[in-house]
Amino acid sequence: MVYLPPEYFTDPNQTFPVVYLLHGVPGITVPGLADDGGPSGMFDAARVDDGAQAAAKNGHPVVLVVPVASPLNKDTECVDGMQGNWYTYLTVDVPTWVSAVPRLEQGCSQTAIGGMSMGGYCAQMLSLRNPDHYLVAGNLSGGNKAELPGGDDALYGSGRGATAAITYDSLNVIATQPESHSVRLWLEIGAQDDPPLVAGQKQVAEAAEAAGMTVVTQVVPGGHSYEVWRPAFAQWLAWTAPQLHGEPPTPVAP
Repeated sequence: MVYLPPEYFTDPNQTFPVVYLLHGVPGITVPGLADDGGPSGMFDAARVDDGAQAAAKNGHPVVLVVPVASPLNKDTECVDGMQGNWYTYLTVDVPTWVSAVPRLEQGCSQTAIGGMSMGGYCAQMLSLRNPDHYLVAGNLSGGNKAELPGGDDALYGSGRGATAAITYDSLNVIATQPESHSVRLWLEIGAQDDPPLVAGQKQVAEAAEAAGMTVVTQVVPGGHSYEVWRPAFAQWLAWTAPQLHGEPPTPVAP
């Protein structure tokens, strides 16, 4: 699904920054949501288009692009592994498709990525590994590395687990790839969320701050739910959209 701001239709000469959004994996049937838990969950339940409309009204219109990142309730973790080459799909195929849409900006300074739950981890990981593609990333209630209950071999394939897993570990990327430090991170999670997720975000925040990165950390009341994600996306988009129009990041009090 794609959201186009009003200006896309009223000003035929204007070009627009792009914000990629990645959904989570519900793992259950959610009334009113598609079985894949994908774009409909972002636009209907998370109401991200409300945040985009607010940004447009404030003079910072953006285009939202929401691909399916984990179909049929499969937890892909956005990696190239046993369930398909999802990392390649999201970093090569989807941007290639977007590049064919008229008047969408392609530069790093005009591109952001964010998500919730699994999608939050994916947004963080994809941006850190591809800092030449993304200026800003938002991790809402996501972890810091790819994990499945069956372990790394179940995710990447027998014998590949240990080697592949480290390349998708956010802490390892920050520690070993200095170019990742250009990414501006927004980390937000509910205080009542799963403790390992809360701890994982804290670790990423500490590592990023130690590396001199721009980091906003928010711990808010709530659990792993849309009650956290709806206002979080609104805040993150309000912070992100001006930056994609060339303005500096504004300080945010935790």
